Amino acid sequence: MKTKLLITFLLVVNSLSAQKEFWGLANRGGTATGNLGLGYGAIIKTDASGANAQMVHVFDSINGMQPNGRLLLASNGKLYGTTYFGGNVQLNGNTDGVLFEYDPIGNEFSVVSLFGTGDFPTIRNPKCGVIEALEGQLFGAAGVGIYKHNLTDEETSLAALVTVSYTGMNAFPNSINGELMKASDGYIYGTTKNYSMCPASSPYMGCIVRFNPATPTSTNPKMH
Repeated sequence: MKTKLLITFLLVVNSLSAQKEFWGLANRGGTATGNLGLGYGAIIKTDASGANAQMVHVFDSINGMQPNGRLLLASNGKLYGTTYFGGNVQLNGNTDGVLFEYDPIGNEFSVVSLFGTGDFPTIRNPKCGVIEALEGQLFGAAGVGIYKHNLTDEETSLAALVTVSYTGMNAFPNSINGELMKASDGYIYGTTKNYSMCPASSPYMGCIVRFNPATPTSTNPKMH
């Protein structure tokens, strides 16, 4: 039986031999057995023609599983992405995902942040990757918040929280589940999922979130 893999995002990277390569993430697959026996996912690359696919890293659930969103080539020459599961284990046995780093020159993988723990316990299970909105500063969204990762000191911190509130049985937290983007006005934009209670408590259709990456931490983003 053939299994189709979800390739969540591809980017072009110049290799050491100056040949262009396509790099991306597979949400399932690899050699480790995962949910439904499909594997925990992998970082993959191909040559410039899309042939000769290779798995350069296979996720193992402990250090992340089921990567989501874009794979970003940051200004320091390293690749960054997120996984939806893996990493920190909660009391109920659930895992909240990780922010990971991969060095294509040294072929080294490392987890730089565990979601659902530390200074941002409500930031968990990211459905999107990260962007380098300011030089040396990565921004991503997970659950009800936007986080920032500083490439210089390798610290991850909470950048903004989307107001969480409930009214009625159909209301859900204002979870950000779309990829963030930086627009020409300097602001970061994202979207909340359906049934989110913003900007109004009804009809729970979700909204566009605007955030200034240059503002102090823990400020509420503007909802539209």
